[in-house]
Amino acid sequence: MWLVPEMKDIYPFTTKHIVKMKREIRRAGDFDALMRKKLALKTENNMPLIARYKDIEEYKRRFLIGAYATLRPHYRTEVPYAFWSKIYLLLSERTGAGE
Repeated sequence: MWLVPEMKDIYPFTTKHIVKMKREIRRAGDFDALMRKKLALKTENNMPLIARYKDIEEYKRRFLIGAYATLRPHYRTEVPYAFWSKIYLLLSERTGAGE
């Protein structure tokens, strides 16, 4: 079991977001597989590339749903990988999970 960090250390993310990410990684197989599902990574010429999603509002509607919906006001990037990797980093720092 892992300790819940102080909220100031993880804002705007909550323990709920971190736990959901952990579950999603487990189901997908690994973080990169999850990022492909969330269109944050793509493959071109057999090379993984960080994807750019220019329609930020559409991305929010598609992927910041359920427990993640509360993060919509904080999502301001065309690079979804940058956003999701912040949650993954928190998860990794707290649990070593998802590695």
